[in-house]
Amino acid sequence: MIFNSVIAGTGGGTIEPVEAKAVGDTTTAVQKDKVLLIPTDIIFDDTLYDCGNNFGYDWYVPPVYPGYVTDFTKVNGWLNRYYVSDQAFFTGYWNSTVTGFSSTSTSGFTVYCPEYLDSEGVAVRLNTGTSARVSVNSLGILQNDVFTPLLTLNYSNERVAFNYINKHFIAYNYVGEVNNGAITYRQATDKYSLFISKLNNDWYYVHNQTVYSLSTGETAFSFSRPWGQYIYESLFYLDDNVDYIAMIGDGSSQQGIYKLDKSSSTWTATLLTQSVSVLNSAIKGGLLTRNNSLNNGNSVFLHSKDFGTYVEIYLTTNEFGYDTYGNGNKVAHFKFDKATDTLTRLADVFYDVDTSTIDYNAVNCVQVNWNLGMISMNVMNFSGLSATKRYAIFVKKFDNLAGVYKYFAFTTEKGNYYPDQSITGFVKSNEGTDGLGNTVLKVNTAEDPDYEWTNINIVFGMNVTVNEGEP
Repeated sequence: MIFNSVIAGTGGGTIEPVEAKAVGDTTTAVQKDKVLLIPTDIIFDDTLYDCGNNFGYDWYVPPVYPGYVTDFTKVNGWLNRYYVSDQAFFTGYWNSTVTGFSSTSTSGFTVYCPEYLDSEGVAVRLNTGTSARVSVNSLGILQNDVFTPLLTLNYSNERVAFNYINKHFIAYNYVGEVNNGAITYRQATDKYSLFISKLNNDWYYVHNQTVYSLSTGETAFSFSRPWGQYIYESLFYLDDNVDYIAMIGDGSSQQGIYKLDKSSSTWTATLLTQSVSVLNSAIKGGLLTRNNSLNNGNSVFLHSKDFGTYVEIYLTTNEFGYDTYGNGNKVAHFKFDKATDTLTRLADVFYDVDTSTIDYNAVNCVQVNWNLGMISMNVMNFSGLSATKRYAIFVKKFDNLAGVYKYFAFTTEKGNYYPDQSITGFVKSNEGTDGLGNTVLKVNTAEDPDYEWTNINIVFGMNVTVNEGEP
């Protein structure tokens, strides 16, 4: 006996036609062709932009804080060799196909570490020199390559301690707010175990085991600290209210994502144990091998953005690639669901960087420009004191059409999309092209009833944003 049904998800699904954007070979699909549908809320396109490896230096160790990618016009970078006088600056101007640089300049420039989370353009300027612990010179606004300093810091021989979220920052032991190009701030006695957080409409800063009002500086709550004191290099903010904190890089067994409970006079932080195994899989050797206080290539780079119901997270360490157990990353990509406090790992962003010719094994910097929809990675190969080192920059773009349709239709699985969310379907009809030039398929499939999709607040094509309540 044959039953005309398909089991899908935990509750079962029903076969209904869905619309999908055809990609590649599926643009010519006809009725009854089998296709693979992948949700479009995985946001990268297929194009890998490569600087062409035409800027090389023979360096003993990887640089720690190179420059940033503002757009497809130019890239600034900085190479320095620990504890010696050698350093190099360059600006690379992309060629017309963005496959390499049409020209490069080695003239000096100032190095910035910008955040692209909002319109303020907040950045810190770095002191360049011979020390491995690159110091912060000042905090200010970086707009159109012009830096306007607002707060002078000038701490010598100190690693960058800079966190920014929702127009609020910590820079070394300064805590404050940036609003319309101006700042207000307070200064704590030290930088250790210092972070900021929001409760209702007020901001606070947590210093050791006390919670202070940012506006008045007065004690407001106490804080039960579940970790050691010296973690200022290892805390990362995830969401706009700082209800969640990632603590990665102190070398301890306490690393993972923490949820803050601010419902009583004593704030507490609880480790979300589910996050630990997921993060372990993305780091060579696991979390216990991380120690940001050491100058041995263990530094962690983490960027996140709050999208309301979930947080998008990108994470890498100085080590590019995977160990013999498959742990590691080529810039790991996660989504954190606030309703379930669950961390899900998606496919790595730069999975398709070829290391067969040049063994890129050291990540220097990762930047996510949320405003322009770009993520950049600076890497080099570092194989010992006698090896020739090569420096490269790779860039991915967010898919500007993701969110127009619920699914992409492929003939085979795609490495840069999350495979566990893909479903198989059969073409009901090829609808031709829409107004944006997409080929649209109607596909019969059994959708997972547990999968929720929305394109609210997703930016796609011509910088149009879908807002809640709009048709």
